[in-house]
Amino acid sequence: MLRLFFAIALMAHAGSQLLAADKPLKVFILAGQSNMVGRGNNLELDAGLSKGNDRVLMFEKGKWQPLKPVKKAQKFQEKLGLTEFSFGPEIAFAHEIAKAWPDERIGIVKFAIGGTSILTWRPDWSKEDAHRVGQARMGSLYKALMSKVAQARKAEEVDFVGVLWLQGGSDMLHFEVAKEYSTHLKALITSIRKDTKVAQLPFLCGSMRRKQDPADLSDLVPKRVKGRYAGAEFVLKAQWDMQSDIKNTRTVILRSIETHPKNVHFNTAGQLEVGKLFAKEFLEMTK
Repeated sequence: MLRLFFAIALMAHAGSQLLAADKPLKVFILAGQSNMVGRGNNLELDAGLSKGNDRVLMFEKGKWQPLKPVKKAQKFQEKLGLTEFSFGPEIAFAHEIAKAWPDERIGIVKFAIGGTSILTWRPDWSKEDAHRVGQARMGSLYKALMSKVAQARKAEEVDFVGVLWLQGGSDMLHFEVAKEYSTHLKALITSIRKDTKVAQLPFLCGSMRRKQDPADLSDLVPKRVKGRYAGAEFVLKAQWDMQSDIKNTRTVILRSIETHPKNVHFNTAGQLEVGKLFAKEFLEMTK
């Protein structure tokens, strides 16, 4: 009887896998700056997350393959304990979605670069504009992102089902740019939806909060704040108001996320938590 039970379970699992393979890949687009790039340590993950599987995929090096940490840790990251590969929120996020959607294959297309301003991500990028934040040499990051998205679409039949955006810290440093953040964020969402041909593509924006910051910023009148992050209130306000200004968007509040010691970057536990928070918000907004 026990053997029969396991045989039936295996047949059901195989049937589910075959069913998923016959469907378009459910793809999420991830973009942003350093905490989207990620400082999670692959050596601290269990085998299931560090090696990946055939139902949770990523598009890297021109092909779809099992999702796993692949970004080589750089020399300056050794002080954070990273010696092999790093990862961002995509690992926990994709696996949480896979649990919720057992009959689907999940795909991740991620393109992120640390320290980047939203000006460098503008769909109507210009060298002069990017020069305002000293990033003209990077070229158009939006164009690079959409190029990768197009390659992923060409490699396999896909359905774009969501966007995760984790960026803003860089623009908090530039007060004048921070005041424009809302305009640029709206343009980014509009362009991604146009270029993916999904008019109401869900868009989730991670929003870094201090312990004392209220969750609801509806009544906040942003102003310059003292210290290094002079434009912080303008960026946070733009990220919050996005939800009421644009349909099918959600702000994901990131508060008290675990980081590396004396560092602003999320560690392994922090990245896993962020991925789960994004997944929870996505599933709630689309259920």
